[in-house]
Amino acid sequence: MEPLQEAHIAEPGLLVIDVAGADDAIVMAFQNAVARTWGRVLRRVVLLESAVPLLVVAVVAIGMGFLAAQLFVQAQFRYSIQAPGIQYYAIVLAGLVASLGVIASTVPLLRRITGPETARND
Repeated sequence: MEPLQEAHIAEPGLLVIDVAGADDAIVMAFQNAVARTWGRVLRRVVLLESAVPLLVVAVVAIGMGFLAAQLFVQAQFRYSIQAPGIQYYAIVLAGLVASLGVIASTVPLLRRITGPETARND
């Protein structure tokens, strides 16, 4: 067998594991355990890589919007802006909850695509 090179693991692809066991039940149990573990890791990574940037960008955008508005109003009209009302925060929160809901709705799809029942035994 050739040694693994960085190019082999840098791109997504098919993973083939050859397992030898005393009987088929042991092999299938091992295969299911590996598939469940990788499925959980994949779902966690997808959620983290989607939700964290969404929340960070939302906070930065809100802060930059308030800063730009304050600088503009102060330069043009010589007064400061007031903090937004509760409606603003409710709309922003509803938008973030809806976005996180869309992200969370992909988890069942990932579970169906990457679950142990989709593993092939050839």
